[in-house]
Amino acid sequence: MSSRFEISRNATADYELTLMVTVSNCEKLLPGLIAQLQDYLLGCHLKSCVLFVDDCSQDESLAVIRDCCLRLNDFYYLTLQHPGGPSAVLKAGLLAVSSPWCALIDAQRCAKVSELDLLLQMRTDMGLV
Repeated sequence: MSSRFEISRNATADYELTLMVTVSNCEKLLPGLIAQLQDYLLGCHLKSCVLFVDDCSQDESLAVIRDCCLRLNDFYYLTLQHPGGPSAVLKAGLLAVSSPWCALIDAQRCAKVSELDLLLQMRTDMGLV
């Protein structure tokens, strides 16, 4: 598996919830999303982390992600070694997540991270939300 992607320290097993963020050429969107994610983690009632999954972005997305993960606790990343598209990014991320709960966020289509709370309220009533 290590030949397919590069991963920073993966401590997702230490958390109840991993926010898996798929990334593909979103350099300009990342600073705002990172700020939203920081705010969300501070107020989330579950011990949570962020795992960025990069699909070999051609812009500076990976540099922004690496810098974020170096500066902030509870932020991790993995990047595919070769572009694989949405399915490959999703598969690599899901294989890497070890927390009991995982929420998928697409960096390009993310509206409000805080809306996850609506889904999390239903997590104990349903097997999949």
